[in-house]
Amino acid sequence: DKRQARFADLCEFSFDTRSWARLKTVGDPPSARTFHRACMYGGCMYILGGFDGTRRNDMYKIAVPEQLPRGEEKRARRRQLQEGLGADDEAAAEPE
Repeated sequence: DKRQARFADLCEFSFDTRSWARLKTVGDPPSARTFHRACMYGGCMYILGGFDGTRRNDMYKIAVPEQLPRGEEKRARRRQLQEGLGADDEAAAEPE
């Protein structure tokens, strides 16, 4: 339907605060469209195709920094530190 409302905004949902926020992007954004597909991979959102008055078969890549949920950031940091230590280093780091 050519009369459908289309939007050219990009929003992200925070599970911690249970709220939506608009994301700012740089570069040329995709046109406002419907019926597109999007997926996240490697810190980027890929937007494919859609309809903006005409059918589109284009792809956009938008860098979206992924944020870890509350508490996960500390656990990830702890894991990185533990993985950085070898078996010998780990034993040496333990108090006697």
